[in-house]
Amino acid sequence: MVAGPSPLLDVRSEQEFVLRVRKEVQRGKLPPDVADNFENLYYNYKNEVLQNGDPNAYQIMLSNMMDLFDRILLDAESPFTFQPYHKAIREPFDYYTFGQNYIRPLVDFR
Repeated sequence: MVAGPSPLLDVRSEQEFVLRVRKEVQRGKLPPDVADNFENLYYNYKNEVLQNGDPNAYQIMLSNMMDLFDRILLDAESPFTFQPYHKAIREPFDYYTFGQNYIRPLVDFR
């Protein structure tokens, strides 16, 4: 089920965000297929998060997706290769906390 428009939805922010993704493709910083997949993920994640009933759901969703997009851009510029064994990366960006924050709005803790 796709969530309908939220009264909290700041369409201008969403439009600016989607335009930013497309501009990165035009600048050659992001492959078109990655941008397409990200946009699909964005809308699917948004639809699910907005159903959780949290009055701050839109802001949480947008913040999480902006963080994810920044990580995607960084990886497109300088891909990270995981070794078979590695230590958790907690600085300068805490990937563990990001993962928790990204999944939290999708879980019904009741």
